[in-house]
Amino acid sequence: MSKKFFSSLTLITATIILAGCSGGTIPTQKSLPAPHAPQTSQPTTKTLQSQTRWMVEFETQGVGIQRLSVQSFSKLAADQNIQYQQNYAYSRVFNGVSVTTTRGNIERLAALPGVKAVYRVGQISLPKDVPAAAPSPALTTALAQTGADIAQNEMGLSGKGIKVGIIDTGIDIDHPDLKDHIIVQHDFVGDNYGKPGNYVPKPDNIADDCNGHGTHVAGIVGAHGTVTGVAPQASLGAYRVFGCEGSTYDDIIIAALEQAVADKMDVVNMSLGSFGTWAGGLRSEVFKKAADAGTIVVVSGGNEGKEGPFATGNNAADQNTIAAVSYEATMLNLNYFTANGVDVGFIKGSASAPVPTTGTLPLTRTGTATTTNDACSPLPAGSLTGKAVLIRRGTCAFTVKAQNAQAAGAAAVVIYNNTAGYISPSVVADIPVVSIEKSAGEALDAKLAAAEAVTITWKSDIKSFPNPVGGLPSDFTSYGPTQTLAFKPDVAAPGGQIYSTYPLEKGGYATESGTSMASPHVAGLIALMLEARPTLKGNLERVRGLLQNNAVPAAFKGTPYLDAVHRQGAGMANVVKSILNPVYTEPSRLALGEVQGTVSKTVRLYNNGTKALTYKLSVAPAVGTYGTYPVEFSGEVPDVQLQYSTVTIYPGESFPVKVDITPAPDDRDGVVFGGYIVMTPSKGDVVRVPFMGYKGDLQALPAMTDNVMTMFDPETGNEFEQIDGAVFDFSKGQFPTLYFQMSYAAQQIVIDVLDGRTDKPIYDTGSEVYVENDLPRNQLLNPDRSPYYDFTWYGGAKKAQLKAGVAVTKTVKDGAYRLRLRALRAGGDPTNPEHWDTWISPLFYVKN
Repeated sequence: MSKKFFSSLTLITATIILAGCSGGTIPTQKSLPAPHAPQTSQPTTKTLQSQTRWMVEFETQGVGIQRLSVQSFSKLAADQNIQYQQNYAYSRVFNGVSVTTTRGNIERLAALPGVKAVYRVGQISLPKDVPAAAPSPALTTALAQTGADIAQNEMGLSGKGIKVGIIDTGIDIDHPDLKDHIIVQHDFVGDNYGKPGNYVPKPDNIADDCNGHGTHVAGIVGAHGTVTGVAPQASLGAYRVFGCEGSTYDDIIIAALEQAVADKMDVVNMSLGSFGTWAGGLRSEVFKKAADAGTIVVVSGGNEGKEGPFATGNNAADQNTIAAVSYEATMLNLNYFTANGVDVGFIKGSASAPVPTTGTLPLTRTGTATTTNDACSPLPAGSLTGKAVLIRRGTCAFTVKAQNAQAAGAAAVVIYNNTAGYISPSVVADIPVVSIEKSAGEALDAKLAAAEAVTITWKSDIKSFPNPVGGLPSDFTSYGPTQTLAFKPDVAAPGGQIYSTYPLEKGGYATESGTSMASPHVAGLIALMLEARPTLKGNLERVRGLLQNNAVPAAFKGTPYLDAVHRQGAGMANVVKSILNPVYTEPSRLALGEVQGTVSKTVRLYNNGTKALTYKLSVAPAVGTYGTYPVEFSGEVPDVQLQYSTVTIYPGESFPVKVDITPAPDDRDGVVFGGYIVMTPSKGDVVRVPFMGYKGDLQALPAMTDNVMTMFDPETGNEFEQIDGAVFDFSKGQFPTLYFQMSYAAQQIVIDVLDGRTDKPIYDTGSEVYVENDLPRNQLLNPDRSPYYDFTWYGGAKKAQLKAGVAVTKTVKDGAYRLRLRALRAGGDPTNPEHWDTWISPLFYVKN
């Protein structure tokens, strides 16, 4: 029986680690020499035999197969003298074990009868959320945005009797808002795990949180005290998978989910994820088994909004999870000053002088409400002495503006935004620097333009101010769809500017932003739904469907359309409507995939109520987007034809409605489009069904857009781009490195070696030296990620490198070669040459 062998497992991974790839930096736009530190000599045998972590999956069915248990697997391995260390054994969400061993041993384990597949375990970084601009008024306004306040105060719901597991950095078990609700806790790692060089788990007896992320997440779900969570009486399970810092491993995350299922958690929140990776494989199996066991898994959608569409991470991309994205909170608690009696909320600059709490200053300005480069040039000496100066954001850094004003004698700087919303300015100055929102700044500018004297007075207290972008999708929230055009994200909740619990030693409370905050809000809403309707327990699809049918999508500012479906999913969740609305649809969402013409779908309405209901059917179009980064929005909307304009559904019955959807004929290929089918009753709650699709042929998009071959010279420490005729002296540690940039995800990449004289593979049987499936595209805007993948060839031939997962010591003979890199586009047919991008390196010579 053939075995599946996977070189990497990307469950919940925040970084992609390519076997054989160094992961170093890439010369910017091929500008060489540049700093780089690839391996400079042949790897030693010790390097090759280093221990790595693997998941070993056992067969579960099939004629004539050997079914393994942990004990029988251990005995088989011992009989073959195969040494390994068992990390975890699984039976609920995965059938097999996690082991640490050498690559050679794992190949022998994979060959044992009854072993179905092996997966290399990936590493996961701590969740990285978005810095919050300002304190928020607890969770009060966030609860109001999803109806959780009504569910609590008018319906008497609290999540009581519902168990919610938090797989994260742990929970501060002494926090007064949380400690009485923690019914189970498991620490899988210990405090020091994840620190440099320390990846040996030493679990504590308690799952206490020394980072903060998990405590903040737990408070959103179920705090009860200074902060009131979404489900303040829910029982919490703390599953700690991170130390105080650093990273963890996939098998630990799976072990935590296994334990949560064993503990019969009704809901599990995982505010963990990755960028633009693929669903499927082991990950889907794990999540499906959790769902089959009755545990609904809610995950964060990702914080990569600037990277544009197709950024959904692997957890969020999976159809067995509910992926939550973020809306901004509607109100903010801010420090403020008064300007001629009007309160103006502000946010202090990060490294400016302290802001006074008393005193007054006259206000002046250096530009107008249309100046694009306000205060970017030096200002006349003494021109601002003793005054606060109003400066518009734009063109140059905040520090430049502030220090120019300071040099001109200003006593304080007030920077106003040039777009809606508050900002937290990164600024260094010896005078106070604060930022205010756009409309407040323009109002002050208008007074000064009218020659009105304006005086500001600093105040010591805090007031609540409307958030100009409240109730809209957060800028940071990641776009879908998935790499295979599946419908994602699912639903939205407040995640921007959320004030919640934090470890006591770190102040007890903090404001954080991110889809990490939206996900536990949805988990809390589900707890309320399960309390109100216990028959929903364990029914992932029905719970998701009710959330989606009753969500309210946000408008796209400045247009008559709604925001992109692949950005906000079904829209802002509403728990009251999700509980009380007797009508739902199947499906609750439509993923149209590639559309080249008209696609027809059927939506069936179900009435579980006691009265006949008549609905008027209509369509609310949403904006579309082109490409990835930078995000470009479409002004065209699809044509949607509904089979009926009105329908009547009687109690206990259902009614099918055919829907024909055609992308806008004037829109160009490559647009991700969408909208909402809206069903409005004469009395009752609206039901919506979101849809999204892709116009054209996804395989027409080149995955690979930029390539270069370089040589790192260990003698000089420089790296240079290579052209035809380069000579690599392997004995001196000179090896060819390929840098390749993926603008779209690739279903597979293959690197092989060609004879430089014939451009044919160097062996008749094939000469792949690297193969990787399901590669995400590069993150071009994330400073923590290289905008390129890189691969260094150490002379390995045939499939030796692929099997080893690292460099091999065997080298080819002296001669002329080229490296060929091929990328199979997302959804492509591997037998169709047009679905492959191919790049062949310059000719080079190998000298051993």
